[in-house]
Amino acid sequence: MASKLVVAAFLSLDGIMQAPGGPGEDDDHNFPYSGWLAPHVDEGFGEIMGGVFAETTGMLLGHRSYDILSSHWPHVPDEEGAWINNMPKYVATRTPMTATWRNTEVLVGEAADTVAELKKRTDGEIITQGSSNLIHTLQQA
Repeated sequence: MASKLVVAAFLSLDGIMQAPGGPGEDDDHNFPYSGWLAPHVDEGFGEIMGGVFAETTGMLLGHRSYDILSSHWPHVPDEEGAWINNMPKYVATRTPMTATWRNTEVLVGEAADTVAELKKRTDGEIITQGSSNLIHTLQQA
């Protein structure tokens, strides 16, 4: 038993990683182009994302990405793509927190250690979504 960790990200050619949400969703550091991806989301985008998640057995998120996703997806009906609500989700964080989004487990501690343990005790493909700080931390480890 061992999972494979796969990184999936919405990344511009100049290195901006951001969710496909609208303006104001993620405008940290006075980033003036939040929502840059939203105008490009269409049916084809949905099909591509469906394919990305087709083999996924779980999703790994950093605390901040969890906050963004969990504020939206629990309110979306399954027939509109919210199957994400039913999949196992894992939040890597150094700060203890309570997860309210169903099927979410909080992994408190150093990400390299908690994610390595998660990979050992699960099977399949765990995908990250967003979570650039977490990805960077894992790359360094």
